[in-house]
Amino acid sequence: MNLRLSLNGAKALIAGDPWILPQSQLSFRLPPAAGTLLRVQDMNGDFLGWCVSEGPQANPAFRILKRERKMDFGASWWAAQVEQSLAKRRALALPEGPRRLIHGEADGLPGLSAEISDGVALLSYASLGLATYGDLIEAALLQQARLRGLWRRH
Repeated sequence: MNLRLSLNGAKALIAGDPWILPQSQLSFRLPPAAGTLLRVQDMNGDFLGWCVSEGPQANPAFRILKRERKMDFGASWWAAQVEQSLAKRRALALPEGPRRLIHGEADGLPGLSAEISDGVALLSYASLGLATYGDLIEAALLQQARLRGLWRRH
């Protein structure tokens, strides 16, 4: 499914905005159901990236996932996003204790944050679209971070 943007919407996305507002898109009277993956295009049909829908009545209506043309959003992609997030935190060599594992848009998982303390993680979903992929994200996090437990908040 394709999402066509207005001129101002395309300009904002090219400038680096991590989401798309409802008035910036030209394709839908109401955005599709939360979790729908869409190919983002400008008014001429040129590729701009991939996004996930937040569902009807949401603002922002869409969150950008990737700006690369060829993507397969299967379980391995979600696991790779989690691994990249964890690798960034390992590189910081933070001391043991409470700390952030995933930081939303900065880690390519918009609308999601994850903190850990004493081997238990708290995932906070501010994105209904991303929450639809929660099972894949949580399975990857449990496996890669070797957690004792996991709490989630929507």
